[in-house]
Order: sequence, then C-alpha cells, then structure tokens
Amino acid sequence: MDISSQIGVPRSGVYNGKGLDLSDDMIKLYIAISADFTIRRDGNIYGALKKERKYLRIKELLENLGIRHSINKDSRDYYSVFIHKGQGLKAFKKFPHEWIGKLSNRQIEIILSEIILWDGNHVKGRTMTEYNSNLIENIEFIQTLCHLSNRCSTICHRKNEYGEWYKVSI
Repeated sequence: MDISSQIGVPRSGVYNGKGLDLSDDMIKLYIAISADFTIRRDGNIYGALKKERKYLRIKELLENLGIRHSINKDSRDYYSVFIHKGQGLKAFKKFPHEWIGKLSNRQIEIILSEIILWDGNHVKGRTMTEYNSNLIENIEFIQTLCHLSNRCSTICHRKNEYGEWYKVSI
C-alpha cells in the first residue's frame, strides 16, 4: 500500500484479544486507583474524593470485590478512602502497556467508559469524550485503545497557571 498521500491510510480498526484474567469490576477499580489514589510504599492505597459520584462508585467497586477498606468524611468534607494492603491488588499509576494486545474488545470498551468517570469528561453538545493525564504513557495507552476499538483520537498538550497535562480527545 502506498501511504505517501495519507489518503486511504487506516487510522483505526477493531481488535479483540484473548482478554485479561480480571473481572470487569477489578479493571474498573484499577482505573479508579490510577486516577485518584496514592499507592504508598507499604502497599496501602489512599484517596480523598470530593465528588459524591466518585465516592459511590469506589464504594460499590470495593464492596463488589470484597476488598477490605474504610471510608470516612474528613474535615474538608472529602471522602477519605483507605484500601488495606495484602489483598493481592496489583495497583498502578501508569497503565500497564503489556495489556495492549491481550485485552478483549469488551475489556477495551470497559476501560474507555470507566476513564471518563475518573479523569475524563463528556463534551457538552457533542459525541466527543476526553481523557486527561499528566502521564504521557497513560495518554498513549488510551489513544492506542481508541484506535484498537475503531475510534479516532487526538492528543493535545495543555498548560495553564495550575500546571501541564495531556488530553486525548476521542
């Protein structure tokens, strides 16, 4: 195929791997931890959530999975979430790139839906969604999943008085 003109060059397709041996809720929990939690050196995982929808989501996931945790409201009116160590969680801040090529199409769809609930948003009046991260590795991971699920996406670098980050428009 001649790609010199970029006309007719495929930008996306549908990929369906064997699938990871993880439940849907475990994948969703890993997305949440990656977005809004701190993974301490001792193995404990901690997060402070302001939005009630995030609190309700993490509570549901932790209860469904039977993961030992505690949730309290702190003096700032945040939900303080503590996930106890020693439960076999393989939590991460950077998405594991070795998942690419293994994920089933259904698992890709779960990830792309779940990221919107944590570090993403729906664009009002459009069919577009966005995912934000200061980790370029996570941005590239999500963009790859977009292209493997027949979506086009664009990476943008953003900067303001609060810092720098990247955005994937899907």
